[in-house]
Amino acid sequence: MAKRRGNREGTIYQDKDGRWRAAIDLGIVNGRRKRKVLSDATRREVADKLARALRDQQEGALVTDERQTVRQYIAHWLETCKDMVRPATYDSYEYMTRIWIVPRLGHLRLAKLSAQHVQAFITEINGTDISPKTVRHIHGTLRAALNHAVRLGVIRQNVALLVDLPKARRYLVQPWTAEQIGQFLAAARGDRFEAAYYVALGAGLREGEILGMTWSLVDLDGGTARVTQKVERVRGHGLRLSRPKGDAGEATVTLPAIVVQKLRTHRTTQMRERLMAGGTWPGEAELRRRLVEDQALPEQYRADLIFTSRAGTAVDPVKLYRRFQAIREAAGLPPHRFHDLRHDHASFMLSLGVSLKEIQASLRHSQIGLTADTYTHLLAAVSAANAAKMDGLLRGAAGEA
Repeated sequence: MAKRRGNREGTIYQDKDGRWRAAIDLGIVNGRRKRKVLSDATRREVADKLARALRDQQEGALVTDERQTVRQYIAHWLETCKDMVRPATYDSYEYMTRIWIVPRLGHLRLAKLSAQHVQAFITEINGTDISPKTVRHIHGTLRAALNHAVRLGVIRQNVALLVDLPKARRYLVQPWTAEQIGQFLAAARGDRFEAAYYVALGAGLREGEILGMTWSLVDLDGGTARVTQKVERVRGHGLRLSRPKGDAGEATVTLPAIVVQKLRTHRTTQMRERLMAGGTWPGEAELRRRLVEDQALPEQYRADLIFTSRAGTAVDPVKLYRRFQAIREAAGLPPHRFHDLRHDHASFMLSLGVSLKEIQASLRHSQIGLTADTYTHLLAAVSAANAAKMDGLLRGAAGEA
């Protein structure tokens, strides 16, 4: 076995099987000196693993006991990713591990966790009353945690990648007709969130993005709005502002004239409420403080919110959702989520002959495949209408009646 040492890399060597390995001293564990061996196909990859392991060792994060359990490692992983992912993502990770993963797998040693263990776990929770989609979310959380362990060299393989998952039932978009939209808007006339419903239908914004809209980023004269933030509820922490979903989240959207009209009316209503509230209406600084639980809000976020409570505070997305459902039920309309107003927006665009590429841009989907998959079943009607138009053109060109 020929040992080779790189500059500032520690001990790196190539074994007889051709694979490269690196050794790191873990110090004295349970009265014995222990080393950890990292392995990979190339010298560069081993060097990268060693650098990460040395960094984690300095930060006190490197595993020093092979008896470490899944519960112990999950606790370390959550602490590591707390500042690396969105608050809502961390909230989901914490919930999925605390409620599902740790109670069933936490007692096992991480080094001994097998694909059989994970498959049995997936089969067990799939037999409960949660949906296949939730099962896949739980599995995704475990997969992310084990991916991190592989990158650190704590385990050699992510066994969560080897299991079979239940097939998620695809949500089939069933947009409202123009008549049903008319019924809803008639029932919503005068509601304090009426303008929000028009923004959802006219611009296709998500619920949290609508609640995160600010007057400083809306140009009513130009009919545009910049989407730079959203309001979200983080379990155990209240409401906060964060970036919109996806890489294509931040954008400037064009607002139809009727949406601008509704926003102007809403602004007048809000100004009246502010006068009635007097000194109790929170200013910019106070609202920013409330949105982040006494922590500093990054400067890129604004707090002059368009949609607020009567007291001037941010609106919980759950409250807006419930308000929407109450109006829908009063109008006698079929089940519909608030998010489905975004799908109604896309459906209207399809009926107007707008291309999928343009709809992708309007909805700010990162990939056109997502747009196509979501609205494929609606394209049949558009295709039939186009075929009828083509039939008319061909008959006219041929001189046939």
